[in-house]
Amino acid sequence: MVQPIIYFATDHAGFELKQALLPFVRDILGYEVVDCGATSLNPEDDFTDFISQAAREVAANPDGAKAIILGGSGQGEAMLANRFHSVRAVVYYGGNKDIITLSRTHNDANILSLGARFVTLEEAKKATMLWLHTAHVRIEKYDRRIKQTDDISATGKNIVHAHEESLVSVQTDEYLKKSLAPSLPASSFAELQHLCESLAGLANEIQIDIVDGEFAPFTSWPFTESDVRSELLKLKQFSDNFALELDCMCLSPETYLDLFVEIGVARVIIHAESTDHYETCIAHAHAHGYKIGLGVLNSTNPKLLDMYANSFDFVQIMGIAHIGQQGQPFDETTISTVKNVREKYPHLEIAIDGAVNETTIPRLLEAGANRFAPGSAIAKARDIVEAYKQLARVIGL
Repeated sequence: MVQPIIYFATDHAGFELKQALLPFVRDILGYEVVDCGATSLNPEDDFTDFISQAAREVAANPDGAKAIILGGSGQGEAMLANRFHSVRAVVYYGGNKDIITLSRTHNDANILSLGARFVTLEEAKKATMLWLHTAHVRIEKYDRRIKQTDDISATGKNIVHAHEESLVSVQTDEYLKKSLAPSLPASSFAELQHLCESLAGLANEIQIDIVDGEFAPFTSWPFTESDVRSELLKLKQFSDNFALELDCMCLSPETYLDLFVEIGVARVIIHAESTDHYETCIAHAHAHGYKIGLGVLNSTNPKLLDMYANSFDFVQIMGIAHIGQQGQPFDETTISTVKNVREKYPHLEIAIDGAVNETTIPRLLEAGANRFAPGSAIAKARDIVEAYKQLARVIGL
């Protein structure tokens, strides 16, 4: 396999580190390197002059070129680089090196942005070597998301235009696609395995409810077993076939997040009042590349959502009065809750879990929901496959 050309770029803030790191990559690691500047120390220079050159080279050859860019924090440099089509820049300024590994395995990052004021030369060498030696994992869900990201940057679907006194988001529907994720608080792994095997090749996503018996008055797998960690790791076998969503109906969900990353989850839901560490959970999701949502009841204080709506990727509104157990009647106040959230947050993904069926889905769609996690309507159906197909038709998938 031909090694990529490595482009280097920095302003004055990363100049000294670049001068030491470039020969390490060239002479020790054996890569062909190109120095895009700065070539001399000038405290008044602008990073935009040099970073844009390196980013342009990577954009022109995203599979055959990579770049190491440096700045004081590395943040502004990455922001600029990511404006170029097919550039996927990741920032590293110390800490857990899983950020570096996941940027390659999951996101196929082609630019590494280093915060020169926060890492030593030895730390920068180790981070660079790890990043260059980590291969992207060719899994359909990863490649699909990378293509979607590149397509958005190419078409400008992320641009917001001003129209007189209002802001109108271009292609809003692109962010509010309808989706269907069958859910199950399983009594055993065998029950969960049966659902996944039944829907293999048909459903793209599965929501797995894990209920600890403390946050909610019901206990589901894996908390029915003595070794919760070992049980959860069994989910790895499904991560290639489904985008896994873990619905954490448990106290202190932050204690499970590293394990979820090891499993390969795509989405995680933490519930209101299950933790005091919302920011920790949000930061973990952003660092490790999975989506994170806030689960709320109709009775949840709306101020909580107002506080975090711009930080969570989505909200899941429970269509039942009490969480953790399937088969409860639909809570009619869900309709007004969905309408209120949609009105206040027009671009927020709104998922519904609990009493999701062919009767409630049309009303929820009209109210503004766009993601549905039916439980017993599919998992307890006589014919799981036909039940899934029927609800998909109702949703319009």
